[in-house]
Amino acid sequence: NMLDSLSQLADGTVAAFAWIDGEQKMFKVDPTAKTLTDCGATTVEYYATAKNFGEDKHALYYTKGSNFIRHDMSSGEETKVLNWISCDIADVGSNSFILPDGRLAVLQQEYKNDHTETQLALVSAVPASSLPQKVKLTFATQNLDYNARKAIICFNRMNESCRIDVKDYSEYNTATDFRAGYDKLVIDAITGSAPDILVM
Repeated sequence: NMLDSLSQLADGTVAAFAWIDGEQKMFKVDPTAKTLTDCGATTVEYYATAKNFGEDKHALYYTKGSNFIRHDMSSGEETKVLNWISCDIADVGSNSFILPDGRLAVLQQEYKNDHTETQLALVSAVPASSLPQKVKLTFATQNLDYNARKAIICFNRMNESCRIDVKDYSEYNTATDFRAGYDKLVIDAITGSAPDILVM
């Protein structure tokens, strides 16, 4: 049994995520009574950075892989809010917060030569049609590594005519099927949706 993380919920209470007998569970923490209330199994992955933001009292928001996810506390359903790479943001970790006006404030860290630079980015939702229109290339992989992520973001920031969209097939893998991403890639290739660039 192992405690993974603590997260403050929108109502001010604290949730603890832990592995209990091989199952990921969420508990509500009562610091006064010094007790944990079992809220049952959760599909929030153990490696996800779990946080709760804003006035949404029915959800947890967290980063998993390259995606920022909304996790419905009632149904357990996950919805992708955005992809950090699509926002040209390299490394987020737990450093993202929803502001009262709905924007995301993000502290991103980038390794440059022998030091780390920390930058503040503000992310706003805008219509896709308001952005410069570019030729899109799809880069597919299983588990995008940091160096590839950094190179893609650098390319996207500097290139005025082309943009690389990342499709990480590891997102389709589950705890019981580690080949799901590979199977999805095969299906995409057969049905004519193969990526432009493939690195496995």
